[in-house]
Amino acid sequence: MAERRLRVDTPKGPVSALLSGPEGRPILALAHGAGGDMRTAFLDDFADGLSAADVSCLRFNFPYSE
Repeated sequence: MAERRLRVDTPKGPVSALLSGPEGRPILALAHGAGGDMRTAFLDDFADGLSAADVSCLRFNFPYSE
């Protein structure tokens, strides 16, 4: 699955983000929990599953996890 790295501006500063999945399809925004970041194995697998279902996924880090 191809991933596109992004930077998203927030009131607390920019954060890293990943956009994956097919272009022109619905996008699900997926946030991580307090114990990790957007690159946990669970979120990687979840994004892969969404892509297989023809749904794109936007994952991002919260400012405290940058």
